[in-house]
Parts: sequence; C-alpha cells; structure tokens
Amino acid sequence: MDASAVDPDVIYGVYGEVQSSLDGGKTWSIAGSPPAQVIDIATSPESTDRLYAATGQGVMVSKDGAKTWQATGPNGQATMVQAAEDGTIYAFIVGQGLVAVKNGIDKWEILSTAFGDRFLLHLAADPANYKRLYAVTQKSEIITSSNGGVKWLPLGHSG
Repeated sequence: MDASAVDPDVIYGVYGEVQSSLDGGKTWSIAGSPPAQVIDIATSPESTDRLYAATGQGVMVSKDGAKTWQATGPNGQATMVQAAEDGTIYAFIVGQGLVAVKNGIDKWEILSTAFGDRFLLHLAADPANYKRLYAVTQKSEIITSSNGGVKWLPLGHSG
C-alpha cells in the first residue's frame, strides 16, 4: 500500500487486485490487475497514475493507474520498491543490490552491491535530506546511508 506524494488522498493497495482510493481511503475501487508475483508497490512522486511494482521478475511500471504494466529496470527478483519525494525510485534486486532511477527515466543505476546475503524489505528517504536513507533487511536489521545508498551502516553507528 502506498499514498501518493502528489495527492495524499490517492492511495493504492494490493489485495487480490490493485485497489485505489481517491478520497483518502474512505471508498475503494478496483484499479486493475497487479503484475505477476507482486511483492511491493510504490506511487510515483510526480504522477498519481504512475505506479511501480516489485515482482519476482523485476520492477514493473504502470503509467495508467494499474491498468497496464511494463518491465523497467534490471531483471531479477525485486524485494522492494520505494519512491522518494525528490523523484528517485529505489528498488532492491536480489543478487544485484540497491538500484535507483531518477524521475522515472529508464536509466537505472546500481547504487550498492555490499549487502552480502541480506536483501532489503523496506526503505525510506529522509524528507529533509534525501541522501539519508533508512532500510530494513530480511534479518530485521535497520541500516542507514548518509550518501544516497552507496555505503550502509547499522543504525546508530557513527563510522
């Protein structure tokens, strides 16, 4: 589930189908079908109709409010996808690491491969400093990056 940064009354969630609310969650309707093996969704910070989905095959994008989906970014199992308010879309691809694309342009870059056997489940960007990221791994570790996702340390570590 994710609320739009463009319009916080627009919320998308997946429960069988992709469902949407245009009134802050008071009413819901079916927006479309999710891509196969959907794990996570994120709304674009630039359009209420653009959604990203982390799937077993990689990251998918819908530009029409979940009616249709197409592949974007590197192939491989994506364990999470998150959009930051500065326009950056982050995803974690198993075996590749943390990847990102700026403003929905289809040139994804690998930010970090230094996760060993860990993978990310959740990620958040500090709205006051978009280079500061926080993430949770499948091992329930909370890690942080102060340089946009390149280097990661355990939360509270000052080195």
